[in-house]
Amino acid sequence: MNQVALEKTEKWIRDVLIPCTESNRSFDISKEMISITLEAICKTAFEYDISETEKLNFVGNLELQLKEFLTKSINNPLRKHLGSWIPARRRALDASRANSKFAKKIIQNYRENHNPVKGTIIDCLANNPCYANDDE
Repeated sequence: MNQVALEKTEKWIRDVLIPCTESNRSFDISKEMISITLEAICKTAFEYDISETEKLNFVGNLELQLKEFLTKSINNPLRKHLGSWIPARRRALDASRANSKFAKKIIQNYRENHNPVKGTIIDCLANNPCYANDDE
């Protein structure tokens, strides 16, 4: 994983940091670090090359989920019962379904791989008989 993270970081330095520095442009360092980390995890743990669109969608969906389920719903337990009536909760539920669909896409990609690396996280998950199905 260290090698992949190093490669992703070097690519980011070459493609983002240097051009922004040379043209005096700013960027959001937290978003950039999340992007690099997500790429490295997907590549090493899941044998999946995540696209820029997938990264943006995943992070955006995750943000909606975290705001709803870890802040708003905890502070107001009635929100879960009124879910379809509250637009923010409805969006968070849609985001949750979208990220689940993305996770299933990663699993399907692994299963279609004719030469998967043994011992990766996705290998252990996909071949674990304790899971009844991909939803688990």
